[in-house]
Amino acid sequence: MAKRDDTRVAAETDGAAGRRPDVLRAGSEVRERTGGGGKDRPAPAKRRYFELPYGVPGQRLVRPDLDLVSMVSRGPTQTYEIDVTVLDAADLRLTRAGVTLAHRVAEGRGEWYLAAPGWAPYLPVETIEPMGEADLPPGLAELVLPFRRHAPLEPVAALHCERSEFVIRGAAHETRAVLHDDRVTVRRGGMTMARYREVTLQPVDLNRKQLGWLTESLQAVGGTRVKELPQPGTRLGVPASALGRFDDVEWDTGTDLEGFVTALLAARLREWLTADLSLRTGTTHDARLLTEVLAGLRGELRGLAQALEPRWVEDVDQEFDWLIDQLGGLDADPGRAPVTAGPVLRSQRYLRLLDLVVQSSSVPRLGTAGTAPATEAVALAVQQAVHALLKAGRTLSPTSPSEDWAGLRVLADQAHATTLVARRNLPTWARKVDKRVRRLTELLPGCVDPQLAEIERSVSELGPQQAFSAGRRYEQLLAAQTRARREVLSQWGPLQERLRAAVRANGTPR
Repeated sequence: MAKRDDTRVAAETDGAAGRRPDVLRAGSEVRERTGGGGKDRPAPAKRRYFELPYGVPGQRLVRPDLDLVSMVSRGPTQTYEIDVTVLDAADLRLTRAGVTLAHRVAEGRGEWYLAAPGWAPYLPVETIEPMGEADLPPGLAELVLPFRRHAPLEPVAALHCERSEFVIRGAAHETRAVLHDDRVTVRRGGMTMARYREVTLQPVDLNRKQLGWLTESLQAVGGTRVKELPQPGTRLGVPASALGRFDDVEWDTGTDLEGFVTALLAARLREWLTADLSLRTGTTHDARLLTEVLAGLRGELRGLAQALEPRWVEDVDQEFDWLIDQLGGLDADPGRAPVTAGPVLRSQRYLRLLDLVVQSSSVPRLGTAGTAPATEAVALAVQQAVHALLKAGRTLSPTSPSEDWAGLRVLADQAHATTLVARRNLPTWARKVDKRVRRLTELLPGCVDPQLAEIERSVSELGPQQAFSAGRRYEQLLAAQTRARREVLSQWGPLQERLRAAVRANGTPR
């Protein structure tokens, strides 16, 4: 796994406090000091950001009567040109997920760059590694694997930046402000796609009048003050609305079913990827959190099965079963040795399942009810699941095949999963229905004893004495199973009436 040193992670994260990660910034930031005796300057005021026309000449922001007496370059270490090649899949899936991967060349030195502020602390806010070889370092490749999945990485954009950095000083040579001026050219497919200029004004020791004059001077040459600079992905042609697709989602209970499923999958994918990264980076070695997230998503998809494409649901359901089993299962002994999750998380089968769900978070695999109001759709799904459960129960007897009784348990689990999904939009009603479903489910475990089938399969291989003992054991188990089934059937009438009444209590049109 791509285990990362805790000290290094802290340095990467803390060093970026108060500013966005910047793929165009070479080297490390130098801490500013005031001119008064070399003491550390006070905490800087909030940065101000401006977008300027690309071709506007640089401004001399000097006004002696306001004690802004000089503006000087910070020297070659802070004024430079840098070439950046952004690496991503062809559909920019890393960029859309808030991950920037690039290799950069400044002053003849090559280096790898990774930034993922939205995924801290599991991924670095930003980090740099020397480019010793042409191949992406294994540690970085491991960290971006759940985001790129099967897609190959390729150069998707080339950025050329001319960065200038200036210090604005007062009469006593004290630092009043620092100005970053970036002129950037973006090329994709060999063609220039955009040119832009970004200016960042970092106040150090400015009063209100000085700050106001500097702001007005930048605006006077065509600058537009912005709350924050655009995210790098928007410069590559990705709409801002498509960035951060796995960020925390606000649920809109009034949306249609497509919006509901999209929000649900985006929220669960955030949990999935966070649990994945905690294992992948060595933050934890216990796969139970990931297993619980996967089991929860599997249950919700089962609950939405009435509205989703049946073949897709069946496919991902089987894959979730496989994956949960590979990670140790839900009921594993807490005292057992932790599962080595690395090979599973790198497997093609795991990445395929993750990719299927990610794709469906953009374009949900819905049936014909995609435009129906979500509240009506999930209510209908609950009603259909309960109807199927009650219909199956009416045909059972104590001697019905075990497959039929096992099918009843599957339908009960399906109804339970559907009510869990409905709780988002219909919390009171869904909980009431689920309470009735669980009361029925609690009676079912003894109705199908797998030991009976095992004895039936093995009896032909037993000797006379063993066969006799197995026969007595079989009779005891069969009697217990029959009693459990009779108990269910004796309570079936009252239970189904309560369940029907709970379903009818919903005011949603049916």
